[in-house]
Amino acid sequence: MQYRTISRHTVTPYLRRRSGAPGGSNSISGQGQLSLVGLATLIFLAANCAVGGDALATALDSPDHGDASYDELLLFEELPVVFSASRQAQPINESSVPVSVVTSDDIHFSGLTNLYEILQFQPGVDMLTIDRNRYALGIRGLHEVFSDRTLTLIDGRYADSPMFGGSELLRLPIFLEDIERIEIVRGPGGAVWGANAFNGAVNIITKAPGTASGALVTGTIDEFGDYYTHARWADSREQWHWRLSLGYQDLESSNDAIDVNEFRNVGFSAGSSNTMPRDFHQNFRINATATYDMDEDNVVSMGLGVSSIEQGDFEVTGVLLGKNSDLTTVRSYLRLDRTIDENESAYVQWYGTYTDTGVTGLASYSALDNNLDFQYDVRLDPSHTVSLGGNIRLFRIDTDNSNPEDLKLEDAPFDEEWAGLFGLDRWRVTDRWTIETQLRGDYYSGTNPDWAGRMTSLFAIDDQKRHIWRLSAARAFRTPLAAIRELETERVFQVNLPPVVNFSAVVSQADDLDNEEIASLETGYTAQLNPSLSFRIDAYMQRYENVIGFRNIPSANPFQNITQIDNIDGAKAAGAEAELTFKHSAGTVSLWYAYNDFETDRRVQSTRAFAPALNKAGINGRLYLPRQWTVNLNYKVSDITRDSLFPANEFDSFHRLDLTVAKRFHRDRCEWLIGVSDLLDDTGFPVLGVNNFTAHETPGRTVFTRFSAYF
Repeated sequence: MQYRTISRHTVTPYLRRRSGAPGGSNSISGQGQLSLVGLATLIFLAANCAVGGDALATALDSPDHGDASYDELLLFEELPVVFSASRQAQPINESSVPVSVVTSDDIHFSGLTNLYEILQFQPGVDMLTIDRNRYALGIRGLHEVFSDRTLTLIDGRYADSPMFGGSELLRLPIFLEDIERIEIVRGPGGAVWGANAFNGAVNIITKAPGTASGALVTGTIDEFGDYYTHARWADSREQWHWRLSLGYQDLESSNDAIDVNEFRNVGFSAGSSNTMPRDFHQNFRINATATYDMDEDNVVSMGLGVSSIEQGDFEVTGVLLGKNSDLTTVRSYLRLDRTIDENESAYVQWYGTYTDTGVTGLASYSALDNNLDFQYDVRLDPSHTVSLGGNIRLFRIDTDNSNPEDLKLEDAPFDEEWAGLFGLDRWRVTDRWTIETQLRGDYYSGTNPDWAGRMTSLFAIDDQKRHIWRLSAARAFRTPLAAIRELETERVFQVNLPPVVNFSAVVSQADDLDNEEIASLETGYTAQLNPSLSFRIDAYMQRYENVIGFRNIPSANPFQNITQIDNIDGAKAAGAEAELTFKHSAGTVSLWYAYNDFETDRRVQSTRAFAPALNKAGINGRLYLPRQWTVNLNYKVSDITRDSLFPANEFDSFHRLDLTVAKRFHRDRCEWLIGVSDLLDDTGFPVLGVNNFTAHETPGRTVFTRFSAYF
């Protein structure tokens, strides 16, 4: 199944390019030099627009937002089609699990260059900024830098850390202007994606090569001297379609971008006397992808992406050495899609990821991850569709334990195997009633085999299927990866008590861990109230078992703390998310609210993560004005964020308002965007992570500008 989307953006691929994010980086080059580089990029782009030329204008096919034909297109366009709920293309209102979609327009007109910041404006998503390199992202909570309850995918291919699990969005070799949409699955998705889609999944779906021919050059610079660049060339020749993107991002450290007035320190002094932020970030990325149409029934796809990052280190359990970290990521894939006949199709693909990670004070390791993935889809009759498939995953992890300050995994290297088989059955029992069944079994060498499943009943209340009621029951599991199972280390540092004493923190290797389990009962209602107005509400109750956290072990030494990673106990969760969306030729607006409650069985219980904010609400809006002006607004307000282990380590409620204004001109050859992110706050508040003794402020209000040129 190809990831060619059924949407207005595919039909009329008018160029949506974006960059720009609040951020800064670099402690190696001077800020002035960095600013000149970014400024030079913008001057070059502006000069290109000034010289004129009509070659691109005929190729853009960019609709005027004021045309009546464009108004009709929006008014009568079909509902968005999503893939991530069941690995089958479905209208979003008929999906078996709630799915939110971040479109390419949402990404482009946000002006942001950071996926974490973009995703936070969606219902049920929790996000906290630890520093400019580290973010805690979760669906319905359980989020932390090394938390692993939300699965990240790129075009349905695993993109999480093979060492810790969890998202590593900043190191992925992808470009935001190459993304067609992002699908956010809210709820257990293990029945289709396997062990790691515990609370949900984020599937980043890229544009098919050839959908936007020509060249793009875009650059963003902000008030701190941060800059982001992206150059792309895409074309189609006979049976070949390809795209090549490359770019560079540079972010200043928080301490260089702003005056860090608040630095939370809970009594640590070790490794280095410098406890000021070193969260600069320099990232070079390149990505190439291509498709070859062998004939009308067979398509070969391939791709290669490389990301190379240099960034500052951060304090982990009392160690901060002031040394730079290096992260290299290489991702590649080869895929064959075959249409057997009008009722049958299949694909098989190989994809691999190589990562080389050296984070001082945390770990130095390399990982090689190979996957073989296949799926067969058959329509038994017009009302009955079946999908069968599976994957085999082999990965090898090797660590360098020579640095005494790093966390230790003494039994490395690790050779891990993972295999899974799944089946999906979607049966339209009557014209109004549909039943979907998903079942998957997985074997993982690190723990015990397990299974996941989902059964969904969809009932259309009216003949036109504008009002659909959903009832689902699901089970999923989370299996702990190598860093959770094998971690053992001892940290010795000073605690600033009268008198100053040496304190040691020991993490002992875990006993045999069981998989975390989740059972979920869900219901929902979707309504297409008129061609422009839609409404959705989804509610759930969930039960967690065998939640993995830190267990304290008694020690005879009063200045020694011994902890062990173990299955502590269970938890329960309940909540609801509602969204009202209005779409028109003049613009779009979405109002949403999420109530996400989470309660552990024990009053004080480690989950290695933060609980979700109880209440979250937001407004996402975009207004298309005459003469090619576009105004975009994203707003979110979030309740207090709770820490299940340390109730005192909680974060006040906060809000965020982003605003951008864009102008297309010179026959759509160029676009200028200016914006401000986090308009209402001077700085971001310090967030004390689960494994940290220190935290600091990060840049808040940030003015930025972006210039894009299309050739």
